[in-house]
Amino acid sequence: MKKTILYILILVVVFIIGARLLSPEDTWICVKGEWVKHGNPSAEKPVSGCGQETDKNINFVEMGHLVKDNPGLKVGVWYLVYEKPGTPALTVELLFDEKSVCKFNNQTGKCPDVLLPSSALTKVEGAEKDGIMQVIRATTGNSN
Repeated sequence: MKKTILYILILVVVFIIGARLLSPEDTWICVKGEWVKHGNPSAEKPVSGCGQETDKNINFVEMGHLVKDNPGLKVGVWYLVYEKPGTPALTVELLFDEKSVCKFNNQTGKCPDVLLPSSALTKVEGAEKDGIMQVIRATTGNSN
């Protein structure tokens, strides 16, 4: 009986030590929908994938050029001009809010004026509603 308890105790200790050694120490952990620093991660804080429902809402993914204040378009409003095979250039109005994530040359920041240059080739992911695109993510430049 004592040997059985001793074996179980040794097994538990080995499991705890193994779990500690094999688990990533320096990483970002998703806690209640927010990224929390664990240790000293070398990577930047992730911008998505932590309890976000937004990815399920994406119904628009296009690569095009950002424009603002172009003739014939609303003043002060960002648009994406993009192409589809067999059609002339298409234009969609973009709506950025505090949840929109913009990435320009591997720097993440507030959308759109801080990071997104006009005329830049940009991948826009968002949710279209009533002809206006609610931007979830916009990636420009040498971003991954």
